[in-house]
Amino acid sequence: MRLLINKGLIFLIFILICQNIFTADKKIDSDILIKMDEVVDSVDSKLYLHCETEREYKNYNYQIGKSIDKQPGRINIEFNSIIIPDIVSPALGPARTKIDLGNLEEGTYELEIKVEGEKSYGYLTVNPEYYRIDFEKQNRIQIIDTLLNRIPKNTIWGTIGYDERSSKLLAKDFIDSLKNLGAYQYTYRPGKYKYFEIDHTGEIMPPEDYRTNFIQKFIFKYPEDNTKLEELVGKFGNKHRDSLSIVLYTLDGKRFRSW
Repeated sequence: MRLLINKGLIFLIFILICQNIFTADKKIDSDILIKMDEVVDSVDSKLYLHCETEREYKNYNYQIGKSIDKQPGRINIEFNSIIIPDIVSPALGPARTKIDLGNLEEGTYELEIKVEGEKSYGYLTVNPEYYRIDFEKQNRIQIIDTLLNRIPKNTIWGTIGYDERSSKLLAKDFIDSLKNLGAYQYTYRPGKYKYFEIDHTGEIMPPEDYRTNFIQKFIFKYPEDNTKLEELVGKFGNKHRDSLSIVLYTLDGKRFRSW
């Protein structure tokens, strides 16, 4: 009987040791990819850094351990481990984390990023038009898109899809109706924004996954009530459901569709 209890105790200890091994933090064994993201609401805007390892792990819910120190004119970030949670989700994926830098005042910030002690020194520039990260040398990090254009307030954008060439006139009617509500042209900086890209001519690039024969894209400033936009899209949807597919986005996260 005592032998049976001892065997059971040994087995329990073995299980606990194994669990401890498999839930212990790991060292960071690949570069960390960093991408800027701006979130805008009706009050202010915040800058986030989405970070993930270049390497994929066998469980997709691994996290990157980090610490952040924000001081006037300076931001220090340190990545120190790969955190393995107690409950893992078996599927391939990188380790991830998100860094909230908050609503930053305009200016240039010294930026130091450490990956297990290896440092990269650079600058983060914040102005009304864009965020930009500049590093002379990147040690164990990769900044994806070093410049992120900021979407101006009151921006709306979207697409009008149609299959018949004759529906182009209906698309024009929708654009004219938008302008009648108060939408107006605005000159946007060429380059990548969070939700879209502007080409060198100032035109918004079409989405890659549209499913109609023809597509008309648009981008405007619209300082009026969004309720009127929703009503307009709904009106065209009810009247021209078989001819047009309209999607309209607002900066505060609204999406209006005609179907």
